[in-house]
Amino acid sequence: MAGIPLSEYIRRRRMYLAAVNLQGGGIKIVDAALNYGYSSPTAFNRAFQSVHGIAPSSAKREGVFLKSYPPISFKITVKGLEEMNCRIETREAFRIVGISTPLHKEIEKNKWPQ
Repeated sequence: MAGIPLSEYIRRRRMYLAAVNLQGGGIKIVDAALNYGYSSPTAFNRAFQSVHGIAPSSAKREGVFLKSYPPISFKITVKGLEEMNCRIETREAFRIVGISTPLHKEIEKNKWPQ
């Protein structure tokens, strides 16, 4: 439903939280590795770099940009409560023309081009 496997979401989320802790200071990379379930700093380093594109030691520097992975939330909407009168018709082939524009996954964020 989220577009990525659960294990990948958990890994990205952990790496985001680790980045927040590292940027906040006061935590060593070895401690962060253990806190976030890695058996060695090397494995933690590889995972961190694959998510953020930089080493954990670089994440401690001020002004470094890191990727954020907020908690997943789901919204369920039920529609179709009103009845509709309809009929099925057969027509000859016709051509439809439109404008193509990239859309955001969240419908509310999509806006018609100005």
